[in-house]
Amino acid sequence: MKFLSKIYILFLLLSFSVLNAQDYQARQKKLEAQKISLKKEIIQINSLIEDSRRRSKNLANELEDLQLKISVRDKLININNSQLNNLTSIIENHFPENLTFPMEIPANYKIKTLDEILK
Repeated sequence: MKFLSKIYILFLLLSFSVLNAQDYQARQKKLEAQKISLKKEIIQINSLIEDSRRRSKNLANELEDLQLKISVRDKLININNSQLNNLTSIIENHFPENLTFPMEIPANYKIKTLDEILK
């Protein structure tokens, strides 16, 4: 009887170890599948990060271009204002202050060109 109980205990131990080995293999396969899935997810995240960086660079470049465009337009506005101030000055220097518009221009009046006025 002692011999049978030892065999029975040995059989139980072997059964547990076989079950543990099978369970270990199943867990290992499951963990390996999760590992592969996570590596794919990391690759996708890296791709999204790279796309985001490209978009950020593009947006930064676009912002820089817009700032330059605004700066150039400001300079153009300043030039237009300077020209307007020059013309206003010329008009004020060549026409009396009490002259009101609309006025009648005599038929024989010769209109001076800007070049003639500036001479």
